[in-house]
Amino acid sequence: MKSSNLTSVLYIDFVHRHMFAPLKIAIPLSCEHYFVNCIEDAVTLLTGDFWPRRYGPDYEEALMACIDGLRERVPPWQVRQALIRAAVDAGLDIVG
Repeated sequence: MKSSNLTSVLYIDFVHRHMFAPLKIAIPLSCEHYFVNCIEDAVTLLTGDFWPRRYGPDYEEALMACIDGLRERVPPWQVRQALIRAAVDAGLDIVG
């Protein structure tokens, strides 16, 4: 197997381990929707400019869940649940 093929296989396996059931999160008062289906996407959403509040226990729990998920200390579905709680607490709509 060539090195580039091995790298691709390892990357796909790494990302696959961090995936969870997709979420569609709507930002109120805008037409924007964000699709999140892995821990890396959750980190991007939580730390991006579009996240309305970067404080509170649900937000902090979601960030910690992401860190623990990336370190494989918790399964991706727990990260998803923490993200849902943080989104609801921040006033974001979970569409699906």
